[in-house]
Amino acid sequence: SSSSCSSSSSNNNINSSSEGSSESNSRSNSGRFSLRSVRYDIRRKKYRWLHGRGRRLEGQSLGSISNISSFSSRSSDSGSGSDSECDSESGSSSSSIDSTSSNDSLQRHSSSSSLTEVPKHKQILTDVDILVEGLLCVGFDVKRQKRVKIEKNLERFRAWYGVGPTATAKLMFDLKQKYEDINYRDCLMGMNWLKLYLTLPVMEGIWKKCDKNISKIVKKYVSRIQSLKDGKIRMPNFHPDEIHIISVDGIHFITEEFLLDPSSKWYDFKKNSTGLKYEIAIAIRHNIIVWIRGPFECSVNDHEIFRGGKKDDRKKNKLDRDALYFHPELQNGRKAVGDSGYSCRDLSDKMVTTRWIHSKQFKKWIARVKSRQETLFIRMKAFNLLGGVFRHSKGGTDVKIALHKACTEAVLTLVAYDLEEYPLFDVDRSDVSS
Repeated sequence: SSSSCSSSSSNNNINSSSEGSSESNSRSNSGRFSLRSVRYDIRRKKYRWLHGRGRRLEGQSLGSISNISSFSSRSSDSGSGSDSECDSESGSSSSSIDSTSSNDSLQRHSSSSSLTEVPKHKQILTDVDILVEGLLCVGFDVKRQKRVKIEKNLERFRAWYGVGPTATAKLMFDLKQKYEDINYRDCLMGMNWLKLYLTLPVMEGIWKKCDKNISKIVKKYVSRIQSLKDGKIRMPNFHPDEIHIISVDGIHFITEEFLLDPSSKWYDFKKNSTGLKYEIAIAIRHNIIVWIRGPFECSVNDHEIFRGGKKDDRKKNKLDRDALYFHPELQNGRKAVGDSGYSCRDLSDKMVTTRWIHSKQFKKWIARVKSRQETLFIRMKAFNLLGGVFRHSKGGTDVKIALHKACTEAVLTLVAYDLEEYPLFDVDRSDVSS
């Protein structure tokens, strides 16, 4: 049953007894519910609904945390500081955390008498909630979060989970649309595993679960994040006048040796170790990852992956038609930009590499495009699972490769979400011609 609360101020008088009027007012903005004042008690893990019907808005305030200037005030009347209040206003297009207004709102509604506990596995938290809760999960209590600026808390969150809370909120919102039993804490655990790649005994101490449970949960949520790949990694609608539309390159990841299938085909000459290789492409004039294919043995050349086979396979009609060379977007004169690994005459109709006949200005532009591609690879290898040695090898070669593919695509999906808030640098030059 909905609770009623009264306020001493005439400007903030809310009549919660008439559910129809309060619901119509809450729907005034784009037909969505807005929470004017909601208090989150971290110690008791409960939501305190201060007025209205107490209905939680899913996915509200996405993208608002980038405008935060301060997380909480250090006023002398803050008491013991054991509670953390996070007010969220979904009615405005660019909402932010204002600690002063938050404290004032809580003081105005301090006479609230109702407590409603919301099952977290059925709710989607906002980016502010995720920031607070994500840091609480890894040992940063409320006092420590209040003691520093918001920039420091964002840095802490990214160091533990790989992406920001805004990207995480969007990720959980999409997961909620696909999976009803989404659990935000388990999702954060999976992201933490991808980022830090800790051993299970270490994760037991952080997440307070047994090693077998953690192993099942992280693999489950890695697979779920991977399932969102098709919605984030896709070809956009390119402008008809665009010629150089994408940049493509291969990326190597180190793995432990494939003991059940020992061969020189796994040898990575760049790392002098065993590894797997993927082909990744990004749009040049759009902040979108458009392609991932793999894994392949590290002995396979970049131009063979792009072509779909060796040069002799073209005559024998044995090329893989799923290769990027045959993609419909790379037709009618459109081309990709690559490094010297794609310098082949038979690829000149689909690939542009640096050549001596190009102008100095065009060479500069190609260099920036290739640097932009490497920037994406750096952001991927910031996840220790891909930046270090992939050590999971139980179950045979096929199981190991399948797990590595799931983890790589999950990491790339997380990076794709994070690109919406932190895009790659711009390389578009309309005055460049080949």
